[in-house]
Amino acid sequence: LERIAAASRGSPAADDVEEGAVVANEIDAHRSHVLARRCSVLGSGSAGLAVVQHKAQTLPGPTNSFDRIICDVPCSGDGALRKHPEKWRRWSHVEGRQLHARQLQIAIRAAALLRPGGLLCY
Repeated sequence: LERIAAASRGSPAADDVEEGAVVANEIDAHRSHVLARRCSVLGSGSAGLAVVQHKAQTLPGPTNSFDRIICDVPCSGDGALRKHPEKWRRWSHVEGRQLHARQLQIAIRAAALLRPGGLLCY
């Protein structure tokens, strides 16, 4: 990310940052398209960027292949429930359990994709 940001500013610091790539995964087609479009304004700074659309818990790729992974997992929305109590009418404990299972699957897949000694931010 530092290289992409530096290159987009035309900074000489772009040459000082180790080469690498960023893979951004977004399951929602519209959000994936918006992300790709926004990154395209970086021009050559986005050369090391790939936007993909997969279920995170089954993201293809060899194990031990990433140095750093950030997981932005679907959340329970309990903060929204506190702000909007009317949403409790649609809430279900079954959905909560399913969501937990999906969050766990994403974390397990991320750990499998991470190189030994890598950094996982969940």
